[in-house]
Amino acid sequence: MIVHGFYSYLILLFSLVSVYISIKLFLKANGNTKLPTVGLFFLFNYIIFIYIGATLMNFYIPLVDFKQEHYEFLWMSLDRLDGFHKDAYLLERPDFLLKTWLLSTSVLYLVPIGMLFFNKLLNKNIESLNTVEYQLSNEKVLFTFISVFFALALVALYMYSMKIEKFPIIAVIEGYPRDMISFFRSESGNNFNGKYHWYNLFMRIIPILLMLTAMLALYFKKNWKWWLMTSLLIIYNIFVAVMDTSKAPIVFLLLQVFILWIIIQKKINYKVLASLAVITFISLFFMYYFFFKLEFAPFNIIFSIFHRLFIGQITPFYWWQMYQENFGFINGASLPNPRHIFPFEYIQISVEVMKYTHPELVKIGVVGSMPTAFFADWWINFGIFVSLLSMFILGFIMQIFEQLLISAMNHKFSVYLLSLYIYGILFFSHYAMSSYVGLLVDEKIVIPAIIFYGFYKLQNRRVQ
Repeated sequence: MIVHGFYSYLILLFSLVSVYISIKLFLKANGNTKLPTVGLFFLFNYIIFIYIGATLMNFYIPLVDFKQEHYEFLWMSLDRLDGFHKDAYLLERPDFLLKTWLLSTSVLYLVPIGMLFFNKLLNKNIESLNTVEYQLSNEKVLFTFISVFFALALVALYMYSMKIEKFPIIAVIEGYPRDMISFFRSESGNNFNGKYHWYNLFMRIIPILLMLTAMLALYFKKNWKWWLMTSLLIIYNIFVAVMDTSKAPIVFLLLQVFILWIIIQKKINYKVLASLAVITFISLFFMYYFFFKLEFAPFNIIFSIFHRLFIGQITPFYWWQMYQENFGFINGASLPNPRHIFPFEYIQISVEVMKYTHPELVKIGVVGSMPTAFFADWWINFGIFVSLLSMFILGFIMQIFEQLLISAMNHKFSVYLLSLYIYGILFFSHYAMSSYVGLLVDEKIVIPAIIFYGFYKLQNRRVQ
């Protein structure tokens, strides 16, 4: 028990030191700006959703001396919410937990080192939004641009609704049981009959960028047409965020609006930050209550929220390791293979791990996924060395995106670029808890970048 306790506190101490060093490295890579950046927001997400859980799993478990009776309470919400029926499964493989923590800690060092390496390669002063001068130009063209793509979004949403039996949120309102809601959610996402990624792009991704752009226009021109357009886009995006009963989209929608406000004001308003935290927590509380059909037991719901935030996203890596132990490394099978141009059969590994973990859900037609930290996909494909290299590469890529857009905005500001930048902050933060193996062909960033950056370049040519 003494050895376990010492081990736990050593893990905790090293974790705290690593977080402190990582924050310093990220700040240095971003020119010590106080405004949100792609790298800093990634770090924030990573610490919340991955690193706290990776540390706690190694901190608490040895302290209870691997006694299941002390352990059950810590994980009770996992059984209630996610269908896990082996409360003590993590106790069986402390080596998996230690590997999880070691890889998770490596991210804190290697990602900012990748960013710093890009800065060194660039060999010039790091630019930030502090020096960008905001203004609105070509208002009529901008309004037409937003109107056209908003119309496309409405068409995409209508076509999508024709291909599914029922929106999960409608099933919740109509009082369907929880298993039927899970079925509708599966059919509208992972088990969708069609090319879901294209529907998702036009009915969910593009409208977020349109909303951010309209809000920026409204900030500069407070007239009735921008009020109307912004209001319609907010209502639309709120519905799309909750239509499949997911909780994360509405939270990230609120965060993007908050980031936009900070960037426009070029300072952090702590009253607004506190209000955002309260609104987010209340929203999560009632979404858990209504979407999961839980009894109105505030403590249990709060516990479930904290479990999901701090532990729920990293625990799947246990099952990724179990899957690898049983089937071996998959040697690139989860890498993108558009139109089968490469000689391997593509597999969606997060779905395969979910099927392996919960075969009982497959039997009733529910197809889910089990995403976890970004390094897991690289690890299960190629092993430890490549997973470590992926951390360095991700930092390098994020810094390319950051400096490309900020440099362009310092040269010639455009609301198209600022909207794309704010969206990019949230987009890259998702890689804290999901794979980026398909980044170069990911339509969720490639297509918006082509549209918004392309339109910015086109307008600049016309002006010249």
